[in-house]
Amino acid sequence: MTQPSSHPSPRWTRVSWLAGLMVLALAGAGAVLYATAWGLGASPDSAAYIGVARNLLAGRGLGVPFGQTADVPLTHFPPLYSLALALVGGLSGTDPWLSGRWLQAALLALSVLGVGGMAYGLARRSGRAALLAGLLWMTSPALLGLYLMAWSEALFLFLGLGGLALLALYLVHPSRRLLALAALAIGLAVVTRYAGLALVATGLVALWWLSEDSRLRRLTDGVFFALLSGLPLAIWLVRNLLIGGEATGRKIAFHPLSRAHLIQGLDTVSGWLFLPASAPGWIKAGGVALLALALAIILLAHLPGRRFQGAIRFPTDDLAGALVWVLGLFLGIYVLFLAFSISLVDYNTPLDGRILAPAWAAAFLLLVRGGFLLTDRGPRPALARVAVATLGALVVGLFSVQAWATVQAAHADGLGFASRRWHESPVVAAVASLPTTTPVFSNVPDGLYLWTGRRTLSLPRPVRATSRQANERYSAEMAMVRHTLEAQGGVVVYFRDLARNATLDEDSLRTELGLHVIFNGPDGVIYGAPVAIR
Repeated sequence: MTQPSSHPSPRWTRVSWLAGLMVLALAGAGAVLYATAWGLGASPDSAAYIGVARNLLAGRGLGVPFGQTADVPLTHFPPLYSLALALVGGLSGTDPWLSGRWLQAALLALSVLGVGGMAYGLARRSGRAALLAGLLWMTSPALLGLYLMAWSEALFLFLGLGGLALLALYLVHPSRRLLALAALAIGLAVVTRYAGLALVATGLVALWWLSEDSRLRRLTDGVFFALLSGLPLAIWLVRNLLIGGEATGRKIAFHPLSRAHLIQGLDTVSGWLFLPASAPGWIKAGGVALLALALAIILLAHLPGRRFQGAIRFPTDDLAGALVWVLGLFLGIYVLFLAFSISLVDYNTPLDGRILAPAWAAAFLLLVRGGFLLTDRGPRPALARVAVATLGALVVGLFSVQAWATVQAAHADGLGFASRRWHESPVVAAVASLPTTTPVFSNVPDGLYLWTGRRTLSLPRPVRATSRQANERYSAEMAMVRHTLEAQGGVVVYFRDLARNATLDEDSLRTELGLHVIFNGPDGVIYGAPVAIR
């Protein structure tokens, strides 16, 4: 009589890790909802996304209803994240700021499933690797914050990584349908964040350099991919030119990467490696260099050694190799894209965890593959398994402790404009009680708009934030502010404690505009100007 096997069947094993991954996804979604009890975290960019979504639901089109671009058609940000917020808000019948929590929770759950699936392929169908990758993704300090804030990065990562995975699948199993799906996902990522152009460039390089097809086929595939992935952006830019008179609202000027940018980038990447902010610069640089070396070794380990008409050729069973190189190409191209963007387009771009998150996501998946190689092909696989398991448990522990602290802090006090201080702000309450026809200017127009829904205008800046060049219209803009205050009984709301930075020194502002105090609160002051004598 045949004895039943003591080992689970492959089907049962697959069901087990899929069930575990789904549990992790639901736990991650629950953590997002728990952490955002005060509301989805919000920053100036968040206010723009939410404002556009509110405008859409109110039938006022794609425009930011506050700040320097109030009543001007949206061009500075691509539209997809705002469209997603509006869709969720419209379906739920609630304000996009409230319903956005559910969108971010869903994106984290879907990302855990997607990353787990990619890790499953990178680790030769290892359910343990899939579960470990999903757990690390949802607890990573570098990524968790993206899902607690009303930021577009969560949607961008989901679409971008999905597009790269489909592209790698196409390279080993050529199918025009797969290529179309990859191009569509990447095209949607581009109209989520303009940085998605790095994904398009990655696709073009990969199709030419990593495809096994003839030069003619690679050329036609590249054209097809470029047209399809670029179509959403092309439609958006044409709309911007026709309605707003400019493509993206950004000016080209040369302002090269500064030392401050490099130091911030070094601090961000070294933080991923658990190096303290107080560590000497040479230690941080050494840690980053070791990370770069490890990633380079992982890439070189996947050179197939076979070439076809000048291109690397992957066997049809080497999906992991294709995905490794697609991720590696994206990592390098994205870093170059950031350097180009800061130097020519937006000098104010910080190299913080939010901006570098796509690079970390690619590096994270490459390291998953590296861990598998050590345990599967290393000189001492048994010892490597123990070492990788120990390191994985240590990292999970460190990530989990930091993630729990982040979630608890957000649950207790909120994040950004959703924090307890904004909920309880006396100045916000005073502004909300003003007549709806009163013009309002502020040094924090985004936060004030979110809480009051009022069309709040920015105070002029002497220096443009994106280009670091002098604002040649500063005097004229200040004169217009003063005229509005005097002719229409407007107010200036100046936040002291809640402001990120002062647009102007408060004393200079009061003197230049002839302001007098209407309301003085612990967090700021509301100023008015004398009514003009006619």
